[in-house]
Amino acid sequence: TALLLTNKDQKKAQNIVLFFLLIPYNFLIGTTMQVEQPLIMFSSIFIYYSIRFFKEKKPVYFYAIATFGALAFLSKYTIVLFLAAVFLLILFDREERKYLLNKHFWGAMILFFVLIWPVLYWNWTHTFASFKFHTDRIGEGYLGQYFLDFVFSQILYFSPIPFFYLIKNYKKLSWKNNTIASKLFLIFLFVLGVFFFLSFKTHIYGHWTMIAAIPLALLMGLIFEEKLSRINIYMTVFLIILI
Repeated sequence: TALLLTNKDQKKAQNIVLFFLLIPYNFLIGTTMQVEQPLIMFSSIFIYYSIRFFKEKKPVYFYAIATFGALAFLSKYTIVLFLAAVFLLILFDREERKYLLNKHFWGAMILFFVLIWPVLYWNWTHTFASFKFHTDRIGEGYLGQYFLDFVFSQILYFSPIPFFYLIKNYKKLSWKNNTIASKLFLIFLFVLGVFFFLSFKTHIYGHWTMIAAIPLALLMGLIFEEKLSRINIYMTVFLIILI
């Protein structure tokens, strides 16, 4: 995906991958004890085909998006945040909205539900046990109990460096720009935003937000392509301090 976004510039693509690996959670936990490996794998491919669609506007990519979205769903329900984010990006884009009426979109929707049917059927025959397990966690604490824990843990897990650069260059990220970078930023923001609001009522574990590291790394490579080598040095210094 990094090669796709950098027009096959290997050095820039390698910097993006290196940034992804230098995200503290990925570096310290993700490569050894990450419980999200199937989710990370399938959601990475999901993002790849989503970007192909955004760049080329070919609705045939909906089948790949549906396939890998479904495989990610079979891994963990967190992927619904990516699914919802991409759907909303298409829905609110005047040029892309028309594709929601395309036969390929509806064919992909059927494919998606066929692939996730085993999970839906099992839940249907077991009083929706796995859905209830996750939804029952919401509201387990008093209002605001886990909020600060979420904010500071995310700053540590992602490192404060990308947040600093994104805030400093917020004008490049406006949804009005309608660029691949702005779309990646909105996907990243959507995932973190949902968990941000949930953190007021429930404890958010570090690995729950880690799929957001995928659009973040790609985003950093797109808007800071000339600065990313320097940013990676800062990420390394922060990791050394953290360790």
